[in-house]
Amino acid sequence: MLEEHAPTIESLNVDTIAITFGFLGWKEILAARVCKKFKEAAVLTHVPLTFTLRWGNAVPELCVDSARLYGSLTLMARALPNLHQMCLLNGTDLRFEDGDDPEPRPYDIRHGKEFCEIAPITGFRRLRSLTLIGGLFNGYYPSLFHFPYLRKLHIDNVNDLKLNLDVLAYGCPLIEDLCFSAAGHIKGDITSLLPFKDTLRNVTIENCPRISGDFMSLAGFPLLKKIDIKITPITGDVRKINDGDFPTLQILNLPKSGVYGFDEFDCVDDATEVMRALCQLKKRNGTTINYDRPWSLSENSPNCYDIDIFSLLEPPFMVEIVKAGRRVGYRWTNGLRRGCCEINWIDKEPYRDVNDHNEYLKELELLQADVWSYRGYYRPPTEQEYQRMSTHW
Repeated sequence: MLEEHAPTIESLNVDTIAITFGFLGWKEILAARVCKKFKEAAVLTHVPLTFTLRWGNAVPELCVDSARLYGSLTLMARALPNLHQMCLLNGTDLRFEDGDDPEPRPYDIRHGKEFCEIAPITGFRRLRSLTLIGGLFNGYYPSLFHFPYLRKLHIDNVNDLKLNLDVLAYGCPLIEDLCFSAAGHIKGDITSLLPFKDTLRNVTIENCPRISGDFMSLAGFPLLKKIDIKITPITGDVRKINDGDFPTLQILNLPKSGVYGFDEFDCVDDATEVMRALCQLKKRNGTTINYDRPWSLSENSPNCYDIDIFSLLEPPFMVEIVKAGRRVGYRWTNGLRRGCCEINWIDKEPYRDVNDHNEYLKELELLQADVWSYRGYYRPPTEQEYQRMSTHW
């Protein structure tokens, strides 16, 4: 009975087949184009985003790494015009023709290579995800970044690709996830990202010496969850973060050299302002604040002094953020066991009838176990106080 009522290929319309194809990967869809109806359905199919792991990173499943595979993109653009993802990877024989204003390249790099045109890439107008990895490009490519539906753009180790940030707002107005890494000729001010204020969720900029500006330009982005900026001349001052800034931020990583308050402090009072701003962010959003080493007082600070060589009591010139239950605060420390000052909390102690109060007390007890040498001090002792402590140590 079931076999008598089972649908046949002839009874299925093209739209229904296209919906079914939407559950397949791009390779399976291409293989399924065995008749005219299936080919028409493939043209209508929105090929889903699928990723694979390479070198520990997630990259689009369609990873073009050879001139032979790249040569098939023109046909693929006609067969699957609604492809949503693509990765162009620096392969052994894949290079692109030079764009405008190219950088000089040694002869041995060009010799024996088959240089490809950009046009096949631009045929996929509905791309949602584009990843470029390796030395594929050289110069400006005006037609490369015109994908009106693009959500994710990752450019990694493409040092000779030239791009002005303000171009993206016109060609890719819907970007949510932006990542530039080791891209020495991408340039512009970070304010060029303001057109993406209502879409941008993740920003990663690493080792891009021509991108500048103040990270606080991103403070009003309502959907921004991640800021990861390293080895890039972005500047700013953490003390300027206000209560309403970065309303949904979950991950924060900033350059140590250009942003004040993400490495060293000029004085103890500055540390108080910086840590209160960061603790408020962590309290409100649960933000993970990444740093390679603890915050510390600058050696040139007027509040800094030398260790007493007889007592070997290390001064507490480093700062750490601490958390007990939902309560967030910071404290000065010398980084050694029992070398912490008292905790400066930014909020009040939770009520005893709150469900997680017992958890708070347990975590607080563990934190308090390291408060010994500087019990009663909420900031580093003055040099005179330290000398008096050292004589009794």
